[in-house]
Amino acid sequence: LSSLSPLLAHLFSQASVESLSFFVSFHPGLLSLILGQESEKSSITQPNIVPTAGNPYLIGIQSRFRRRYYHKSILLFLLLVIFILTIAIIVIACLLHFPPEICHTADCLRSAAALKHSMDLTVDPCEDFYEYACGNWEDEHPRPDSYASFDWFSERQAKILRNIRHYLQANNSEFDPKPVVQARDMYTACMNLTAMDRLGYGPVLKYLKQFNLPPYPTILNVTDAAEAPVFKGYAFDWVQSLAKIKQLLGMDIFIGFDVYPDPRHRDYNRLVLGTPESGSDLPFNTDILKRLRHGRTRRKLMVSADDESDDAEAEEEEDSASVRAYKKFMISVMKLLVNHTDPTIKLETFDAQFEKAATIVVQFSDSITKFNREAENASKSTNLEDRLNLQDIVYYTVTDLQNITDAHLSPKDPLLIWEKLVTSVFEGIPEAQLNLQEEMILTSNADILYLKLLVEYLSVTPLAHIELYIWWTVVEELILHTTMEVRKLYYDYYKSITPSDGFSSRTLYCTGTVNRLLGMAVSYAISSDNFTQQTKPRVQNMLRYIRTAFEGLVRDTTWMDWPTKQSTLRKSEAMRSLIGFPEWILDHRELEQHYHGVNLDAGQHQSIPTHPGYNGRNVYCVLLFCFMLSELSLRRNGQLKVNASTHLENMMEEIQRKNIIKLRRWRQKHELSWETLPTNVNAFHTFQENAITIPIAILQYPFYHLGLEALNYGALGTILGHELTHGFDDSGRQFDKNGNLKQWWTNKTVQEYVNRTVCFVKQYSQYYIPEADDYIDGLLTLGENIADNGGVREAFRAYQLYTKHAGKEPLLPGFEDYTHEQLFFIAYGNIWCESNTQAAAKAYLDDSHCPGKFRLKGVLTNSPEFSQTFGCKSGTVMNPSKDKCRIW
Repeated sequence: LSSLSPLLAHLFSQASVESLSFFVSFHPGLLSLILGQESEKSSITQPNIVPTAGNPYLIGIQSRFRRRYYHKSILLFLLLVIFILTIAIIVIACLLHFPPEICHTADCLRSAAALKHSMDLTVDPCEDFYEYACGNWEDEHPRPDSYASFDWFSERQAKILRNIRHYLQANNSEFDPKPVVQARDMYTACMNLTAMDRLGYGPVLKYLKQFNLPPYPTILNVTDAAEAPVFKGYAFDWVQSLAKIKQLLGMDIFIGFDVYPDPRHRDYNRLVLGTPESGSDLPFNTDILKRLRHGRTRRKLMVSADDESDDAEAEEEEDSASVRAYKKFMISVMKLLVNHTDPTIKLETFDAQFEKAATIVVQFSDSITKFNREAENASKSTNLEDRLNLQDIVYYTVTDLQNITDAHLSPKDPLLIWEKLVTSVFEGIPEAQLNLQEEMILTSNADILYLKLLVEYLSVTPLAHIELYIWWTVVEELILHTTMEVRKLYYDYYKSITPSDGFSSRTLYCTGTVNRLLGMAVSYAISSDNFTQQTKPRVQNMLRYIRTAFEGLVRDTTWMDWPTKQSTLRKSEAMRSLIGFPEWILDHRELEQHYHGVNLDAGQHQSIPTHPGYNGRNVYCVLLFCFMLSELSLRRNGQLKVNASTHLENMMEEIQRKNIIKLRRWRQKHELSWETLPTNVNAFHTFQENAITIPIAILQYPFYHLGLEALNYGALGTILGHELTHGFDDSGRQFDKNGNLKQWWTNKTVQEYVNRTVCFVKQYSQYYIPEADDYIDGLLTLGENIADNGGVREAFRAYQLYTKHAGKEPLLPGFEDYTHEQLFFIAYGNIWCESNTQAAAKAYLDDSHCPGKFRLKGVLTNSPEFSQTFGCKSGTVMNPSKDKCRIW
């Protein structure tokens, strides 16, 4: 085209001028229109040009001088057009010759292939985005038989455990830190099934004796009548047993006991009494079964007689089958221990006693659950603001608490419990420095009501029944770590309750056990300087963008007043983060100091020390600000002596070591430290620390290292945003920047916030889980739902901030027709793909998290950014015409 320009100019200088003059003679106004000006606007004053009298179409001679000017102007105009067309053609040619950049790195190729195989492209993303993003995920990632629920989190956790297993199975070298060698010894002991069968139930009976419990429950009375124990005068000190169990097993039976920072003054630790919250630290697949049993009791209490239906009858029948299976397992275990204690007893003669004992345990358990629910419901206000308020905290001395429960029993004789329980738990811990006349017990009105109901129940319950319940609760935890015979019984019971067809392999079970108990030693296997120097700075940078995005959202809010905005921004700025792993792990000396005193002896067995200790979770976990305890913060104290051939004793020793350290340090101010294992595929927010924790285990595909930042922000970025937003959810917003529970927002802003939570509660309460035949609890899941919604919006804005600084990214292979914003949401959807059994679906009814499908639906139907990105019209499923719920 550039070569044509001179030729065109020449043609225009010859023929075109005459042609144009002739054309203009018939259109006298055209030239003025083209030039965009009238002749009278010329800077040179000209006399008026008028047609001659003889011919109105002849132009006076004065206009011929101007005609050249017009011709030149037209020529310049056409040349300009030709120049623009030339540039356009060149640009188009370049684009055709140089197509948009496509990412072909290994990470991009893996992400593209995995996403493409997980998606169902036949589904309209505006109608069902979960099916669009996850429609083929189950086919690509079949749920293992040993899993009741399977998702990316559990799949990646299994991968981490496989890597750790390989590390634990490796031979020791002279360069390995001592704790790593000890972890391998613990793994070896766990794998020694022959030794477990040889020991039989002896270790269980030993611990029962330490807990002041008999080899088998007194109520069984399985001896001949002439030798039957005389129940008249029978004595059982159940308070002392509870204290011993707390010391050695760290477990709450029916009274919650713990030590945690005061929510209102986190620099001070308090004793906490209330509902039982802490299970033991012993690992096994019992959690889902307990949740199912307690969940059934909860729903049974919530259904009135008027609500009975065929569905209720079917559920009742299912519950009955579950109870029968549980009782069958319980009776089988009782018979094993009776037979182990006295092989001469004819067990078949006493079937009635075994059946009665199992029934008593089930009834006792249901009563405890009932008291818990009654106390919880009684403390609930009809006002949502009051129900969301965490300020239900009261302080009593031990004497005050005793007087309260005594008054509830009046005119019955009082049960002297609290002073004895506290002193027994701290027995042998001089650092405790207890002063029960002044020591303030931390509890709540709901917990006080629970304790009243419990004490009233215990006052009329035979001691033999109390002993039986405590005995079985402990045995159920310990017995699973003994013989193959018991594990087979439990397997049959588990299979009858859930569709799962088994447990994970023994090697993975033992890997998980070592990881749970010696987690920092195990984390050494997946920690490296490379992460500290490369990955960690990138994650920190992502978190900075997300924090900036959140602070921008706060400034843009219209429902917060200025003082509250300022306070919220200050809390965001003060929020700390722990990413990857504590760097002292890489220092052999520091790692060994962490496990100072640990001595895994492969030779002589060392008896368990009698120093008391305990572990557990805060009674206030139900209020979502529990202070997470693990062996991670327990440094430079305690001793552990374990025989590498005695698996159960290994675990009990380490649990006790941690409990002792916790009790000894309860007067010390708690410093920020890792409250979870780096090997945990998850992320955490700790209200009383105003901190988030991102373990290295979650910084892997499909959460990170996805090739494009659009994908990384859609996956890990939304998780970071989720954890940050927890600091400002319905619970987190009640803790100030220092982690103290107080009202630091104005009353007006608090009311505006509560008004907006109503929308979320209503929205999520409408989501129905077909497999569970019930609806999600929108209030129970409120905090997580607020965090989900805010986290996605923050991550989306953060990615936009990132691209402003870093520029546009390459395209993803196979997704060339997708925008980066669409890839963001596809990556977000992908991390919530999952497969659940019916049992797992029912367990969600008591979970603060929604199933992945509804987490996705709830967030995206509230997201204008999603609807705009995928062009979802108003009124579609994913872009409903109703008002969208939003806080942040």
